[in-house]
Amino acid sequence: MSWEMVRAMHRGGTTVGSHTRSHAVLTREDARHHGYASIALNAAIRTLKRHGFVPVLASGRSLREVTDRCGRFRLCAGVAEYGSVMWVTGETVCLASGEELAQLRRLRDILSRMENAIVDPAYEHSVRVFQYRGALRRAMPLEWMDDLLRANGLDRLRVIAGEDQLDVVGSDCNKGRAVLLLQQRLRARELHAAGDTMEDVSVLGLADRAYAPANVRGDVVAAMGSRALFVARHRRQRGLLEIAHVAAHGRSRSCQACEPEPPAGDDATLLRVFGIRDRSRVGRLRDLVGRGALRHFLVSQ
Repeated sequence: MSWEMVRAMHRGGTTVGSHTRSHAVLTREDARHHGYASIALNAAIRTLKRHGFVPVLASGRSLREVTDRCGRFRLCAGVAEYGSVMWVTGETVCLASGEELAQLRRLRDILSRMENAIVDPAYEHSVRVFQYRGALRRAMPLEWMDDLLRANGLDRLRVIAGEDQLDVVGSDCNKGRAVLLLQQRLRARELHAAGDTMEDVSVLGLADRAYAPANVRGDVVAAMGSRALFVARHRRQRGLLEIAHVAAHGRSRSCQACEPEPPAGDDATLLRVFGIRDRSRVGRLRDLVGRGALRHFLVSQ
């Protein structure tokens, strides 16, 4: 992920942000939350905005999903489909070349004639394909797709393997290239980026400051080499909130400007319930059984 810095350290997503002081922050949306907007994610966006950043989203999700999230979080721009297309202040900009788009159309036609291949129609500037094994959605074998592209002369495409799908994009499309163009459009002199997968390395390597949540993959750290990469203590969206604090304050702490108005009554209860998703496994257990009960259990062991 590249912090798809609001998932959106959110499965295969990234978020980017520009700064009114000519900075930019890249973040990611974590798809494992399936669109779930956690308290930590909202707090991360709020922190960035209140400290002059203008967060934007960069993701592997479809353009439709990215523009929907931009509207939901009041973001001015977003990169979708692994850098194949971007949306900036209401304008859609296709970044795939004419040859790449033509080969993607040909690939869709080939896949449409295969009984076991399901193509997601929401992806218009790339191809997302998967299959069902019983009731479970699964990715097609990577080697199968590589062979299919080679056999049909589709040499202007590349494959991105996901947990339960394959994404096929133009060979020149990646998040880093898209973010550079977005940085120019936003006239930002500095870029901050956060991510946790190999598809985010193209952005992390360009950033003036690069961050990752604790769940960052080892191959991402290795790919960064000697370039500085701040790794948060927390995972996923809690890690993004920690990264937002570091980007805004230089340390992983909040400040008075970051804090929302304290909720009351039913609103406070609802926020506590939503906040459970951001807690660690021990924290969730403690919330369910009570602090005293958990302490007694640990002591008894």
